[in-house]
Amino acid sequence: MKLFSVCYTVNATESQEKSSRATKSDKLVFLHELEVISVMSENCNKSKTITFSHRLVSQQRLQRSIVDFCHTQNFEETNCGLFSAAVFHHIAKLRMGKQSNLSAVQSMPSKDKPFVFVHIEKTGGTSMREFIADSAAEHQLTSFIPCHGGLHCITLSLPSSNGSSAADLSNTSVVAGHFFWDVWRGLPACGVSNQSSPLSCQPAVFVMGRHPIDRAISYYYQRCFQLASCIGYQRKINSLSEDELRTVVLYERQAESLPRSQYLGAFKRSDLNSDANITVVLDEGMEDAACRSLAAVKATTGLVMGEDEILVPPELTGEEMLRALENVQHTVVGILE
Repeated sequence: MKLFSVCYTVNATESQEKSSRATKSDKLVFLHELEVISVMSENCNKSKTITFSHRLVSQQRLQRSIVDFCHTQNFEETNCGLFSAAVFHHIAKLRMGKQSNLSAVQSMPSKDKPFVFVHIEKTGGTSMREFIADSAAEHQLTSFIPCHGGLHCITLSLPSSNGSSAADLSNTSVVAGHFFWDVWRGLPACGVSNQSSPLSCQPAVFVMGRHPIDRAISYYYQRCFQLASCIGYQRKINSLSEDELRTVVLYERQAESLPRSQYLGAFKRSDLNSDANITVVLDEGMEDAACRSLAAVKATTGLVMGEDEILVPPELTGEEMLRALENVQHTVVGILE
């Protein structure tokens, strides 16, 4: 039996004898097992507890049970309406999850069941990362999120197993960043580092998507329009010829300079402690970043300009595209509109 919760405010018109809790928030904790739903309304400061239970047979019977419950608890009409709406809302969420083959109730992340956000560029992931970081801190969960918690924004992988900071991940339960599918295999609790080995953890994976045309336009205006070296510098995208647009798609990538010692991908290099600046490629470009992320097929992300050979990425193979489709079946997908 698993649970999740939501707080709602008790209406201030509650009867006088209940005025001591009228301005407080109540917590609805829904317990779901098979076809039974129990609803426990618990004051958020845990000063009182009442319980509502009902076996789901029909909507009419559920509504009747709610009305009887409200009468027993002396809820006024407005508060009974709020309570009823909350019950039906969460039943709808349970059914939607079942139809989507998702777990009916999401449990709190842990090192054995980590929450992983795979951030694909230009899909609203920066705001989502900030929300995840704040939520992890609120629930006192150990997280690994670039741009947060003192972690450098240009962090494109987890620390190597032979890196000095690998032990820092021992209790990590939340991971979010410009990572690829299977990034969680680098967590100590997951216990493996290659795709062929079975996992010893159960990650919950979340990814944001966006209409490909909208994403391409957004990518262009942020990463080409403002860059003097780009063929589209200060030019509207619809002014480009077909060949020029193809050049942008194939060759343009975002890259930034930073001291080598701050680049997590440099663990494999002998001069890790050097403070000489390097220029790192940060993404997979405009075209197929989502498929590459879900298939765990890196082409340009993390390459060091002037040191690594940077070629036009080959097209994804049929096997790689099928792998991406298979992986997305085990992923919660949000859409930026």
